Amino acid sequence: MTLYSYALFFHIVGILGLGISVSLEAATVFRLRGAKTTAQIHEWMRINTTLEKVLPISALLVLASGLFMTFTVWGWGQAWIDLSLGMLIALGVLY
Repeated sequence: MTLYSYALFFHIVGILGLGISVSLEAATVFRLRGAKTTAQIHEWMRINTTLEKVLPISALLVLASGLFMTFTVWGWGQAWIDLSLGMLIALGVLY
């Protein structure tokens, strides 16, 4: 296997981590809005502590592997690379 194959694998794992993290965070926010007791709030905030670790790791994994693939194979001539990098930066700013 080449380094590109490993980078692609880590890129896909990072994207899955980002998707799962963002989905769980959205579910947590919606459940917190409907919480009636502090026990329910504590229960849903436990998920948030895990997400605080998983989201940045996934973002760095996506960024590092994506930049590696961009510099070694794809180049900056692809518009979807610019769009993806911009969306990742926007995700970081919003969270």
